[in-house]
Amino acid sequence: PATVPIVQAAIETFRSQAKEFFGEGIAPRKNFPKQLETPLVAVYTQARDNSCVMDRVFDAVAAITQLKSKTLLDRARKLTVSKQQSEKEETGLQKIAWEVQKTKNKQEAG
Repeated sequence: PATVPIVQAAIETFRSQAKEFFGEGIAPRKNFPKQLETPLVAVYTQARDNSCVMDRVFDAVAAITQLKSKTLLDRARKLTVSKQQSEKEETGLQKIAWEVQKTKNKQEAG
């Protein structure tokens, strides 16, 4: 991960937020904190977009949290997919609202 500065920066952001959350303690294995989901997705997205070796990137993240690299990578993938899904749904709702407003405006004008 050190070869791509933007990925390294994402890992550092994750590290500082994790340290804030966990202190110097060990991450609970079952309850991954919601506050760390966004920086985890950022690490995954930057690593994917910059064609990094995911194992290496997530080994660095795993060292921060004391969780398994594969567990974190799976979680990052799931979060990224669900985030994309909710963005699609939001866009769809915005289009519907815009169409309703357009129709309403036409009715008021006519």
